[in-house]
Amino acid sequence: MNKPIMKRRLVHYCAAVVCTAAVLAPSLARAAQIESLSWSVGTKVPALEILMDGDASYKVETRENGQWLRLSFPATKLGTHASDLDGQQYVKGVYPSMDPDGNTAHVDIVLDQPGRLNVEKTAFGYAAKVETGTTGTVAAQTPAAPAVTPPPVRSAVSSRRP
Repeated sequence: MNKPIMKRRLVHYCAAVVCTAAVLAPSLARAAQIESLSWSVGTKVPALEILMDGDASYKVETRENGQWLRLSFPATKLGTHASDLDGQQYVKGVYPSMDPDGNTAHVDIVLDQPGRLNVEKTAFGYAAKVETGTTGTVAAQTPAAPAVTPPPVRSAVSSRRP
């Protein structure tokens, strides 16, 4: 084959690859990242603030009879400022870590009594209230369904007396 034709085909191929990459790059999702962990100030129960960069879903696991609660964030990394937190009240401590798969960030919350998490999405990431009393349950913030009242029942029998 002719060298100028091969060179031209190579240039066209490279241009097509670059254009395809430029079109697809914005649609490729970047992994979320946990930037930092901190305690919320002024709350009755310990409330963990999880500062996130990007959107992430989460899963809650209850271990050790409710004394070890794990928040898992798939497709999420840990930032350099995401570090252990000392405990508050009945929370012994908070310990972030990466799963061996390298793609899931964990936040372990260790308690001195059984508890549960009430996790809410916030403008900065997530807030997780650590509550005690009910072992192994996870409270989720879901809007309550509106109460449905049945329509009044009308009798087919006439109430008039002859």
